[in-house]
Amino acid sequence: MKGILHMTEYEKYQVKRAKHLLDSLGMSTGNNVTKDIESDLIKICAGRPIYKCVNEISKFALELCQNIDDIEALEISLRACKNLPVAFRPQAIEIAKQIIDKDPNPWSYYQYGLLLLADVQLKEAEEAFKIAYKLEPSSDLICVHLAKTYVKLNMIDKGLDLLYNFKASTYYGQKYKDYFGNEHVDKSSIAYIDYMISDLENKKSKGYIYRPRKKHQNKIKSDTNQIKDKVNETIPKIDKKKKSDIDTSYISNIVNEELERLKRNGIIEETDID
Repeated sequence: MKGILHMTEYEKYQVKRAKHLLDSLGMSTGNNVTKDIESDLIKICAGRPIYKCVNEISKFALELCQNIDDIEALEISLRACKNLPVAFRPQAIEIAKQIIDKDPNPWSYYQYGLLLLADVQLKEAEEAFKIAYKLEPSSDLICVHLAKTYVKLNMIDKGLDLLYNFKASTYYGQKYKDYFGNEHVDKSSIAYIDYMISDLENKKSKGYIYRPRKKHQNKIKSDTNQIKDKVNETIPKIDKKKKSDIDTSYISNIVNEELERLKRNGIIEETDID
């Protein structure tokens, strides 16, 4: 059962406002937003396109839900954190724990496990996924992520046993009914499990050992150079004279935007991993 609502009317308004701001990130334009949200977006983005203001919008939404002890506010806060750089991951993990306290269901444990796995807190991630899987044994998604955790714990055999058992169960290739009542086999689930089994068997045959990556400095510079190389590869092949006339600021802008996207999605961070 979801947390009992104890929000004041003002808190409800703040949470609704935060949700609509995050919803706006999925829009190509500022259309279909209320006047309040439009006003917020104008202040936050200052004339920039919404897609370039993901961090600012998400931080603002996070602030709106701050100190509101309600599960809806927590879920929106977690959603905002996921849009932000990895520096916000500890906060996201703490929020996910609070959500579990209010609503301990398989998916709250699953979300918690995903954050722990991304943060390389492997034993904690294992426990979270195990609880989620116990509560929802029909989920191929939870099963696969628990198996991935075992791989990172260098327990490939345990991961394979988990996947083999799922494949042998009635949950493998479950049937479902479409809108018209026609019955179908869930082929995507079959493919997902089979792919993971093949991947882990391949890793095992090659003696794969997971080693956590070491943190080091200047990773951002390294990533910048890699992105520059990628950008240069995508520039149309033109004669040298024309190529020399290309505005280098154009490439720089592409690089900077790509770096921001990578940091926002947690792919790289300020003191990154090798």
